Amino acid sequence: NYLIYRGVCRATILHNSISSNHRRDNTMATLLSSIVVVFLCCHSTKLVTNTYEAYQMIYYGELLVWPPWAEVLSRWNHFMLVVNASVNILIYVVKDSKFRSSLSALMTSLMTRNKFAVLTGKEAIRRRFSTRSEVTMRTFAGPRELEDLPEDGDTHL
Repeated sequence: NYLIYRGVCRATILHNSISSNHRRDNTMATLLSSIVVVFLCCHSTKLVTNTYEAYQMIYYGELLVWPPWAEVLSRWNHFMLVVNASVNILIYVVKDSKFRSSLSALMTSLMTRNKFAVLTGKEAIRRRFSTRSEVTMRTFAGPRELEDLPEDGDTHL
């Protein structure tokens, strides 16, 4: 227990002696290294299919045969491209507090700006045109569609 306590004390002293800019640089280096490692892992299987394709092109001048294993590996490569993009955003969210706060502010802004975006059907039309004149409503919705809209208290669509 004493060794653990001593290790924690040393780590705390070291942490406090490092400036915030240095800690930010270390965080960014870790973030970028993580992205590179994920990229290499996700794209390493492409090397096999690209090598096979290059071999065919060099020796035969064209791609004669594309075997089933190469087709499966090609589809796997496409899936790994999606995984790479998805994991990159997660790495940024986990590692970078500025990115997290910016993303949070952006999402909050989008959610409050588009608060009526989830409405569907007649309710969306009614809310969209509730501040416009009757003439504008008839122009956009048409007179027949306005008759079919439920009254304000009616919750049926």
